[in-house]
Amino acid sequence: MNKLISGAYGVELVFSGSNKINFPDIPQLRNKRVKHIEFCTIEKTPSGKLCVGTADTFLTVREMNTNKELIQSLPINQLSVNGNRLFINKIFDLPQTYIQYRGAAAITGKAFYAVIWYDEPLTWNVINETNPRTKILPLQLKIRNLKTYFAENLEFRDQKILNLFLSTPTLTPDGLDVCSTFDNKFITLAYRNLQYFHQVPLSLFNQTANYYPIRMQGLCIDLQNSFIETLTTDVADLKTVFFNAIIDDTPVNSRR
Repeated sequence: MNKLISGAYGVELVFSGSNKINFPDIPQLRNKRVKHIEFCTIEKTPSGKLCVGTADTFLTVREMNTNKELIQSLPINQLSVNGNRLFINKIFDLPQTYIQYRGAAAITGKAFYAVIWYDEPLTWNVINETNPRTKILPLQLKIRNLKTYFAENLEFRDQKILNLFLSTPTLTPDGLDVCSTFDNKFITLAYRNLQYFHQVPLSLFNQTANYYPIRMQGLCIDLQNSFIETLTTDVADLKTVFFNAIIDDTPVNSRR
């Protein structure tokens, strides 16, 4: 079962010839507890590099402070199976964490793309899981450019979101064509000027075939500071992305 998360950060790892690729130092992730990490099978990374799949590649994670390799040579395709993400719950020493590629394919100049799901104390809210109540609101965005910001929506102000389900009906309820091309799109969500979701592949929110959904810890969104990026602006891209937001509707006086 996936754990509650309050942040997600997309990381590009470029293959330059050595079969060992270390993660970069990411200030936003320093001393943050990592719940899950997964590698994405998308066509291209946000910078436009061709993305390498998950075969013949192994992850080694070094824990901050202890200097211990708490994960050693784990095949990266085991990190997420049918949406069920491996629970890690450690603080990474990212520059000492790395992947090793042992495949035979020529991948110089290509990249791996990882998403690190983590705890962000500035964004999470207490969730009542013993007697939860939810409501569901639609959220949509018409893609117009390489980067398109969400419009302000007063219904979402201070709402505590538990998940965003990406859907692919032919048309939205107001008659707009719905986008079904996701592998070349990335979403960034912000709250109080903090981008707590950074360039997360949009395809991860298409959870219809997953046994286990994403579990957000009651996250609020500043929509006007949040956006979707697309690598191309073809006819298939310039359509509407349609979500259903699952929102915590538990009365304040019954929260714990």
